[in-house]
Order: sequence, then structure tokens, then C-alpha cells
Amino acid sequence: MGLRRIEPPTDEPVSLDEAKAHARVDGSHSDAELTRLVAAARAYVERATGRSLLEQTWELTLDRFPCDDDPHGAVIRLPMGDVISVDSIAYLDEDGESQVVEAATYVVSVGDNPARVALLDGASWPSTRIQPDAVTVTYSAGYGDEAEHVPGDLREAVLLVFGHWLRNKEGVVTGTIATALQHSVDALIDSYRIHA
Repeated sequence: MGLRRIEPPTDEPVSLDEAKAHARVDGSHSDAELTRLVAAARAYVERATGRSLLEQTWELTLDRFPCDDDPHGAVIRLPMGDVISVDSIAYLDEDGESQVVEAATYVVSVGDNPARVALLDGASWPSTRIQPDAVTVTYSAGYGDEAEHVPGDLREAVLLVFGHWLRNKEGVVTGTIATALQHSVDALIDSYRIHA
């Protein structure tokens, strides 16, 4: 199984002005660096929770379609929720030709995290070529395309991580206790973590 983001979010859950106010930074001489730090802090919170904060497009690859013998049955689980929609499920048939699964044969349960793609009654997944990445699921996930759609706890976690990284630019800070930040971030994001 492979997962990669093929289209990043077009915005961030906290604006540059919000981040600068949080960190008490004046002026615009370091805006490019601060913008990168906001994006990195958002990515950190996304990895820690297993959620996409703002709408983005993901590509999940599988070596084959799941079958009834799999631990979760013939269901495809989509990481990095909250899933908005499945754009396509493509596969290589036994001859190596690219095909697309008919959307009318499956249902997407977006209310679950991770979201599940399951076959409708009487449908079956097609046979694929035996090779890595024979199946590709392309889907959109996130709380929406605007920052105000992201829960406040997660936005605050992004600000905490941003502020910490801005003040501590090295991997190890000697002579300080770093557990307070992690505890604060964990307290904000724990209820949002997706457990597969």
C-alpha cells in the first residue's frame, strides 16, 4: 500500500497574520520562512491525527483489490480523512490495460474514519494484473477548503507547533524541558486522532 498527496491544500488552517500575532512577530522580512513553518506545522498535525485539515487530493495505491479473506473484508480503507469524495478507482486489468471501476458498483462511507469503500450487494472487485500498485484510488479529503471549517482545537495545535519551531530551530534544545509543548499539543489533538 502506498499513499501520496497529489494536490496540496490551497490555503492553511491559520493565516500568516494569525501565526505572526501568535508568535509576536512584527514586520514582513521573514514572511517566506514563516509561511513554510505554518505549512510544516499543519503537516505535523495532519500526520499526528491521520486527518487532512483542509481539502486536498490523495492517491492510495494497492497491489490488488481486497477480498473477503482480508482482515477488514472486501473493503478499501482510505487514510488521511475526513474523506469528501472518491474521484476514481483505477486498476490494471489482467492484460495490463488501465481500467476504471464503475462508481455504481461501490459505496463510500465518508462518515467513518478511516472512510470505507465497499461493494454494493452483488458486485465484485475486478481481477487485476499481478504487480505492485495495480489499483489506484484517488480521493479528496479535509474539513473543507476554508480555514474556518477546521476545528479550533486543531488550528490551535498548528499555532503551538509553529511557535515552538520558530523559537527552537534546532532538533535538540539543551537545558529546557520540552514535554510541556507535546502535552499541550496532545491535549488538543487526542480526540481527533484516527485509529485504523
